[in-house]
Amino acid sequence: MSNKEYVRYLWKVLSKYKETAEQHEFPKLMTADIMFGPAYNDLQENWDEKHAELFITGIKIIFKKFNIKFEEQ
Repeated sequence: MSNKEYVRYLWKVLSKYKETAEQHEFPKLMTADIMFGPAYNDLQENWDEKHAELFITGIKIIFKKFNIKFEEQ
């Protein structure tokens, strides 16, 4: 899977998790949205491999904090 496909995959995993998240997780998820939402949108419009790698690294940290299961690349 290319980094571009992987970024989309990770964003989809986060979006799906938000649909079923517990109420006490909402503030932290909102913070993740504020941090990663603009980065994701920017990557969709202005693709950059270095920024994609930073996005992937950062979102994996978020996933581990929330114990979100995802496919490692």
